[in-house]
Amino acid sequence: MIFKLVCLFGKTFIGFEVCLFKNNDSSGSQIVTVQSLMEFLLILCFSLVISPSFGADTIFANQSLTGDETIVSKGGNFELGFFKAGNSSNYFIGIWYTNISFNPLTIVWVANRETPISDRFISELKIVNGNLVLLNESKVPIWSTNVTTTRGLNSSTAVLLDDANLVLSDGSKSGEPIWQSFDHPVHTWLPGAKLGYDYRTNKSQLLTSWRSNEDPGVGLFSFESFTDDVEDVPFFIVSSSTESDNSMCVSS
Repeated sequence: MIFKLVCLFGKTFIGFEVCLFKNNDSSGSQIVTVQSLMEFLLILCFSLVISPSFGADTIFANQSLTGDETIVSKGGNFELGFFKAGNSSNYFIGIWYTNISFNPLTIVWVANRETPISDRFISELKIVNGNLVLLNESKVPIWSTNVTTTRGLNSSTAVLLDDANLVLSDGSKSGEPIWQSFDHPVHTWLPGAKLGYDYRTNKSQLLTSWRSNEDPGVGLFSFESFTDDVEDVPFFIVSSSTESDNSMCVSS
């Protein structure tokens, strides 16, 4: 008799074929053999599925992400989790390409760029009161999506899409996100992400350089998009926050 067992190891399905042969001495011996083998297979499968990666694209209200756990976009293009920049001992929540430059990671978005954590196994990213919140080692919130929702707090989900957009939804029928990372660019301009001025939050949506290769905090240079009120022509400004206040205008 042949059984096929399939276990999920990380992102890969592993199959096993198991042959069971009848013991002609007694039916009792056969039962013991099958039972022992099934116990072994259950232990093996359980050990395989204990993986540091969620292997899914969603954080639900009853879940948290910590340590080496990650979520991966449905098509496998992007991954979200804790990362460390260079030789720094600080950790950040970020989004990176899954198939480009594993060491170092190619980071495209950072959540807590100004508030790093030192222990990723105690810190956790979870949904609290409808918001996606990062709690540090002392369980103090150091980053949040900071939005207001009138829906049930247990219906919120955070999904990482294949374009690297992290979308927070409250379960409403409209399906419209209540927050998305594309509205909050950091240092990388991705297709679909927004640059300009967000009139809802009264904040500019701009790119800012990292402080250094080991520090994703806000650096000296920024890249902004403006529209000429007279001719309605979009243009971009690259500027420096140094004392000389150098800037360069690029018109499209």
